[in-house]
Amino acid sequence: MIIDSLKFRGHGCFVSEWAGFDRIKPVTLIIGRNNSGKSQLLDLVAMMCSGIHQQVDCDFFYSGK
Repeated sequence: MIIDSLKFRGHGCFVSEWAGFDRIKPVTLIIGRNNSGKSQLLDLVAMMCSGIHQQVDCDFFYSGK
């Protein structure tokens, strides 16, 4: 499956709000202030790619083809 949308909550600094990517493109730019959660988003992508997201206690929503 190719994931083209990814949302999560309950991980890192995103405890109650949904965060993630509405669309994942071949090139995705993540910008923001210090301590705003950019690294948490990258951790999420790494978890999804490695398959360990099933062991983490947070909610996921993703779609794809």
